[in-house]
Amino acid sequence: MAEKLLLVDDDAFIRSITQEVLEKVGYSVETADDGLEAWEKISANHAGYELMLLDKHMPRMDGIALLQRMKADARFREFPVIMLTGDTSPQDVVDGLDAGAYYYLTKPSTEQVLKQVIRNALNDFAQKRELRSQVGQQAKSLPLLRRAEFCFQTLQQARDLALWLADASMNPAIPSC
Repeated sequence: MAEKLLLVDDDAFIRSITQEVLEKVGYSVETADDGLEAWEKISANHAGYELMLLDKHMPRMDGIALLQRMKADARFREFPVIMLTGDTSPQDVVDGLDAGAYYYLTKPSTEQVLKQVIRNALNDFAQKRELRSQVGQQAKSLPLLRRAEFCFQTLQQARDLALWLADASMNPAIPSC
């Protein structure tokens, strides 16, 4: 089954060409004219999309405002969004990434670059979901733990352990002793 993307751009011509390119390579693409329409679509069907391509300047709700709204909602915090915009200054790129974009592409982007960035974002997101699932499965054993001793040799191992423990302890499904 083809991955379902949401393409958000107020320019009908750009939307049409980008949708055609993406469908040609096998993606299922829905579109939205602005951030507000995109928010309504993902809110109604939050599991229905694998990735969003998002323009920055749009009426009603711009791309930065939509990203900020998505990142404030737990359902969409990790959802991959690629900012696809004509804004090219270094500060524009920083603003887009700070707001939560996975990647920042400038228009016009070549078909090859667009395809590769989408593939990378989808792969990264799939790996993150798989890792979270594995950690969740392992965390089910934590209620059995009464005492533990950890032995690590590097700072990175200590950080990894701390992150794992923090993630496990933040899970309300795991009862404490």
